Formats: sequence, structure tokens, C-alpha cells
Amino acid sequence: MLLIWGFRSSIARLATLLLQCGVCRTPAAHHVTKVRKWFTLFFIPVIPYKTVHFTTCTYCGADLEISAEEATRLEAAAAATSGLPNQGAIPPPPGYHPQQYQQPPQQYQRQPRWDDRPGQPQGWRQSGP
Repeated sequence: MLLIWGFRSSIARLATLLLQCGVCRTPAAHHVTKVRKWFTLFFIPVIPYKTVHFTTCTYCGADLEISAEEATRLEAAAAATSGLPNQGAIPPPPGYHPQQYQQPPQQYQRQPRWDDRPGQPQGWRQSGP
């Protein structure tokens, strides 16, 4: 009798949160992932023998292993904020008002040049005599 056995991993993304990375120290989105390794018999997963939880930083790509309790806590935190608009967004700084930034400040606006002519596109130069 031929017995076919092996191992297989199943991967599940539990949540995505805005966290500070433990490696690059950048606030970025992190995926909370659960990897479960199975013993398979005839390509059917039969016995789970190892479960690993980790976070992946989307900025630097670092994977940090976390405990199952920490993964559960992070998954609950993501579920609690899922109904809110701008979930995980960094709040604007104090005193920020988007309506005051509709026009660029005067020092960044294009100044007229000597060759600008009325009725012509800006930057138009007369070529030839």
C-alpha cells in the first residue's frame, strides 16, 4: 500500500492596522497574519501541529512574530474601528485647515516674465525676426 503524506501551510490575514514598526520605527500599515502548519495524509490536512502569528510592516517588509493573545487583541482593535470613516488614518496636525491651501502661496505662484504677451500662452516667446 502506498501512503502519501506531507505538510501544508494555510495563511489567513486577520487584520490590517496602523502601527509603529518595531524595526524601522515608522508608523505604517501592518498586516496581522496567522500561519497554520498541517500534517497531510493523501493531500488532506489532518493534524495541525504549529500555529504562528506575526505582523508584517508594509513600509519596510519586516515580519515580527507575536503571541496568539496579541493577535486576538489586534484583531479586536481592527474590528472596533472598521465602522469608522478614515480608519487607521493619521489625524491632521493642530491648526490644519484644508480650505486655506486651495491656492499656492504668493511666493510659489509663477511671476510674469519679460516675454509674456497679452492674449498668448504664458511662457510664449516670439521666434524669429
